[in-house]
Amino acid sequence: MAENSDSLKAPKSSFKQVHEIAQKLHIEIKVDYEIQTEGFLATLHLGDDTFTGTGSNKTTAKDNASEEALEILSLKSTPTPEKKGTEKTAVTELNELCQRLKQPKLRVSYDEAVSEGGEFVCKLVIIHEKEEGGDDEEEHIGKGRSKKEAKHNSASTALKRSYILQSFMDDSCAPTTGRSYECRQTQTGYALIVCFTKDRDWADQDINNIIGFMENTLKFRCIVVKDPKKDELMQVLEKTATHLNDNARDYYCFTFFIMGHGNQFGIRTVDKGKKRTISVDDILEHFKNNKIPAFTGKPKAFFIQSCRGEAYQETMVQPDNDEEEDDAEKFRVPTDGDIFIAYSTTEGYRSYRHKAVGSIFIYNCASIFEKNYPSTHLEEMMIDVKAVTALDPRWQRTKDKKEIAQMPCSWSTLTKRFYFIAATL
Repeated sequence: MAENSDSLKAPKSSFKQVHEIAQKLHIEIKVDYEIQTEGFLATLHLGDDTFTGTGSNKTTAKDNASEEALEILSLKSTPTPEKKGTEKTAVTELNELCQRLKQPKLRVSYDEAVSEGGEFVCKLVIIHEKEEGGDDEEEHIGKGRSKKEAKHNSASTALKRSYILQSFMDDSCAPTTGRSYECRQTQTGYALIVCFTKDRDWADQDINNIIGFMENTLKFRCIVVKDPKKDELMQVLEKTATHLNDNARDYYCFTFFIMGHGNQFGIRTVDKGKKRTISVDDILEHFKNNKIPAFTGKPKAFFIQSCRGEAYQETMVQPDNDEEEDDAEKFRVPTDGDIFIAYSTTEGYRSYRHKAVGSIFIYNCASIFEKNYPSTHLEEMMIDVKAVTALDPRWQRTKDKKEIAQMPCSWSTLTKRFYFIAATL
């Protein structure tokens, strides 16, 4: 009896799998060979990355070079899990709001999205005919990878920024976005990025991931500081706080990222011969409202990527009947408001990096923010960051025959919804 033909098929080689994924991602792929004493050296060029492997023949060398590339490509090509349920689009929310306001002299129109520099741009115009004569008019720009996305982004921007809409709204009909932090059309955000690279393989990927979203997508002003000593970092923080206070009218928010080795006391700096740390309190002290009074009432978000101890966090199988626990982690609360802090892990535990993406926490933040920022505020997006980092099998691993994972956490005194808004300068 003949066997099923599918059972006779040989498994795809590593190179074939890499080649298929690279084609889907539109990444250029090329292989060079060198003859060596014991066989061949294959160099696989995958976009800007290179991977090497050796073997007794070209095929074996090529497949060995593809092993590491396959792992990295598989991670990058695996989509972030979608949020369940159907949510209203910004266009639908804006239409429903206008209907609730019942203002016949209020008009909303969209200019057809046009392609501009590799992305689509849509202009939304809101016009209010005033009873005393004349019109109030606003323009809100949306950008996206398609006409539809550009239109929705323009509606999302209008919901967050429109003074005309805000003037009509009261507590009974104010949409969610009516209680968000204000961002004027002349404003952008300011991001300070501090990265320690010593003994932290793939640390530069963290910078690239943050810059890709903060600077390239949002058009925030981004400042990168690498490997400062503690005194140098304190000076950078002081200088940044002074700049924010003196130029508060230019910025609607401040974001701070710091990536490095750490422990329960803080993040380690690179002081020679010393193991000095800078604590989160040391950082926050520069950005409280009494230090930058002109920035009072504006959101300030801090993202801390570091270990907070040496323990490995084990995973547990969820029981059939859950019981509430009374020993939840407690944080020391600062007195100032409008602050958001996101930690890559809970206190006492380790954080992890991966050669494919850099720090797992930073990668998931950038990926989820990039996808959801037009319609979702920061604290809601962080729920997805926590879920993906802690529960996605891609990021779980085994240590001493135990399954371990990473559990981010956050703390907030934000008093409004904090949306990331792309600058239209």
